[in-house]
Amino acid sequence: LAHTMFGPLGYVRRTAVEPACWGLGADAERFFSDFSSGAQCNLNWYEGASGELGQESKRPRFPAGRAVALLGFEDTIWKFCHEKVGRHADPAPEHDQDVFAHTCVDANQNILRLRSSKRPWNMCQNMIWVQCAISGRLPGQEGAKLHFATAPNTLDTRNDFPKDYYWKEHYPNNDIFYVEVCMISKLCRNSDKLFQLQVGETFVCETDQSRYEELHKLLTMRDKQVKDCAPLTK
Repeated sequence: LAHTMFGPLGYVRRTAVEPACWGLGADAERFFSDFSSGAQCNLNWYEGASGELGQESKRPRFPAGRAVALLGFEDTIWKFCHEKVGRHADPAPEHDQDVFAHTCVDANQNILRLRSSKRPWNMCQNMIWVQCAISGRLPGQEGAKLHFATAPNTLDTRNDFPKDYYWKEHYPNNDIFYVEVCMISKLCRNSDKLFQLQVGETFVCETDQSRYEELHKLLTMRDKQVKDCAPLTK
C-alpha cells in the first residue's frame, strides 16, 4: 500500500499506471540524486503559515536557537508541542494548521508543516524532509537529532488502516507516520535503537550510501510497470 501513497497529489493514492511524484526517467534520477545529497534541505518547511514564518525566503526562528526534529501522529505532535509551551491542546488539530505550526516553533520543535500552494505537500516532499532530518540538514535543526511524539515501537499495522471505500482512493494522515518510520528504519544502520525509544527520547541515525540505493530500488520497483502501461493512459 505504501507505493500508492507516492502520487503527485497529497492524500490521493496513485493508480497502477500513474507515475510517482518523483516522475520517470531523468526526472526520477534527478529527484533521487537530490534526495541522497540533501540538495533541497535548506527550504522553508513551514511555507504557507501566517506571518514571517510562512514566507518562502524565511527560515524558522526557534526561541532556543536550534530545535530537534519531531515526528509522530498528528494528534500526538499537537499534544507534545502544546505541553512544551504549557497550553491546552484542542483534540482536533486539523482545524487550525496555522496554530499548529506556530505552537511547535514556540515549543522549539522542528516539524514539517508545509501549506504552500506554490510547493504543495505530497509524500515526495515528506520523504525529502525526513531525509533532511536524519542527516541534520533542516533549517534550525539541533544537530542530527530526532525525537518522537509517538514511540515507533507502538505502531500496529493490524488496527490503524481504514477499510471503507473512501480510503481506497485516499490515505489517512496516520499512514504517513508509518511510512516515515519504515523509511528511517531502512536508512539507519542503528534502526534497532529506533524501536527502543520512548516518547521524547533522542535518536541519531547512522546512515551509509548503500542504504539510500536500496531504498531507491524499493521505491521505484513499480516504475517499470508504469512505463509499460503508459500508452494506456492516452
